[in-house]
Amino acid sequence: MTVTWQPMFSEYSVFTAFLFFVSFTVLCYFVSKYAGWRMLWVMGVGVIFTIARCTLPIELPGTRNIHLPSFFSKLFHLSRMPIWRTISPLQIFLTFWVIGALFFLIRTVSRIMCNIYAPLEEDSTPSRRMNELYEKMLQELGCEKRGTLLMSSSISVARSVGFFYPNVVLPIASENMSDEKVCYTLKHEILHYLHHDVWINLAAEILSCLFWWNPAVYLLQYTATNLLELRCDSHVCKDLSDEQMLDYSQMLLDAFQTSPEQKDPLFSGLLGGLKRKARSHDVKRRFQQICNAVEKKPQQKWVSAVAFIISCTLFMGSYTVTFQTDELPPLDEIGTVTYNFEDDSSYIMRRPDGTLELFINHQTYGTLSPEKLKEEPYVSMLIVDVYRER
Repeated sequence: MTVTWQPMFSEYSVFTAFLFFVSFTVLCYFVSKYAGWRMLWVMGVGVIFTIARCTLPIELPGTRNIHLPSFFSKLFHLSRMPIWRTISPLQIFLTFWVIGALFFLIRTVSRIMCNIYAPLEEDSTPSRRMNELYEKMLQELGCEKRGTLLMSSSISVARSVGFFYPNVVLPIASENMSDEKVCYTLKHEILHYLHHDVWINLAAEILSCLFWWNPAVYLLQYTATNLLELRCDSHVCKDLSDEQMLDYSQMLLDAFQTSPEQKDPLFSGLLGGLKRKARSHDVKRRFQQICNAVEKKPQQKWVSAVAFIISCTLFMGSYTVTFQTDELPPLDEIGTVTYNFEDDSSYIMRRPDGTLELFINHQTYGTLSPEKLKEEPYVSMLIVDVYRER
């Protein structure tokens, strides 16, 4: 009988995809400290890899199986055992997963509405001077679309809230700032729009809503938010003199010292919208980047290229191994309705190295010794060779 190999979806492949995502996220977090904002393109490619790995958790021919410790065997087994009628812990977890995702998605939509429409309720119109500076920055950056400049008393740090237009909200205190510092602020916020940072933050926020239980998602969001701010700082300081870059740094420091604690990474602001405790470290990184530009230190562009190569290696390597437990179906259950061997969904796969692997309902249940082939029910099962017909 000829059997054609087909990709197989199992919880063990999903577990492998989870390990890839966590490894990639940790890699981005540490490498970004040396590569700076240029890690953004590596993160973008890595996220595409992650989506592909999570949506295509397949087992390829010749995949190397790594057996997990017995603790995981018991954990997987307990997750599938009914605790009330047919309800298992895995089903309960999936239910809470969906409920939590809906809750966080609704909260995100509410925050979007609040951040976009709340400033419109402010009874404060920007002065002619502020409008002129806003128009000047639009022309300087080559932004063809004209958004809305708003002044608000409910914020202390400028922020960009434009998805389709370069809408900028400034605190009322900005009226007392010099023209030069207002231009720095407006340029920073308009660059967020030109770089589509609000959309990037929105994508990261949706990802954290869907996988709210995964700490690695929040680490990825945190890293991306900081890199977006570093990129804007780099472009703002690109054509500035050393003295002007120091003035820009002082403006960041003043904003950091006067702004209250807040957390809203969805809408990019001058300080990134992170809590003060975490933000102090992030602002130091931004100061360091500006200092390096003043001192004309060469940027280590090769670091991001190395990170990209490592990410590709992790992605390809994740399809060459799978993790599985050592559990085999109990002998007293063999032949019951639960394990049906009469169709092609249950078989023994012989790997190129001679390893015999048992599959039941297209799910792997560990390896068999050659002696087992002489026992029931294995003696009557179909043996599938990965590379040749039988």
